Amino acid sequence: MKIKYLIIILASLSLNAFAETPTDDTPPCEADKPLPQGYRYATTTSDCVYNENLTPVIKDGLYGYANNQGKIKIPTKYQLADGFDDGLALVKLKNKYGFINAQGKLVIKARYDDAWGFSDKRAKVVKNGKISLIDTQGKTLKTPKISDSDNWYSDGLLAVKSGEQGKQNGKWGYLDTQGKVAIDFAYDKADGFSEGLANVGKLDEKGVLHYGYIDRQGTQVIPLTYTTPSAFMNGVANVVNDKGKFILIDSQGKPTTPKETANQQKENP
Repeated sequence: MKIKYLIIILASLSLNAFAETPTDDTPPCEADKPLPQGYRYATTTSDCVYNENLTPVIKDGLYGYANNQGKIKIPTKYQLADGFDDGLALVKLKNKYGFINAQGKLVIKARYDDAWGFSDKRAKVVKNGKISLIDTQGKTLKTPKISDSDNWYSDGLLAVKSGEQGKQNGKWGYLDTQGKVAIDFAYDKADGFSEGLANVGKLDEKGVLHYGYIDRQGTQVIPLTYTTPSAFMNGVANVVNDKGKFILIDSQGKPTTPKETANQQKENP
């Protein structure tokens, strides 16, 4: 939901404004690491620190990888390429997705219609409309039927919706990294974990979603009283209460302010 990300941004801006953090106009690190003629960096960083010491680069519309000195290490032959996570990088080849290792070897064949990068040594893939989870060997995990899911694990858990894909009667819960149910399918909406908490929602009798927060054990720690949630960042979440008002709450669900949050962070660094 676009509004959710807007709320996250607003919360971050509020905290940054209070802390009076100066704007950093420093050029990216890659500006001092020129590539061979015709190449450009797909992304830039402040420190040139990359997983596996490799970052995607582009030449003539195709992707490859360079190291932190700007030397091309994997030729540009992919339609798309991501950064490395858990030792593997997602690439697109002949309109299918697979994964390569740091030597450029395709260790998980490009056979998926869609895919996402690894997190907690697990990746979400889609083939013939079916969502599955694979490990770093390309082995498919045994899971309940998944009709929808978050794209990455967070805190060792993945938010998933049960049931057949395309059907609307499934519920959301969480799987662990073995593909087993860790938190029961009990919610009409669920998001990933951040700072140990995840927002979940249930529909009332009028069909309106009300959100609260659970911990990694599935215990509800903040009641389902908000109409719009956001992930926790720096100890706070920006939410909309049942009166339509934007407020900041702490991890106990208590209303707070940027000043109070900044003071708490100073006292408990």
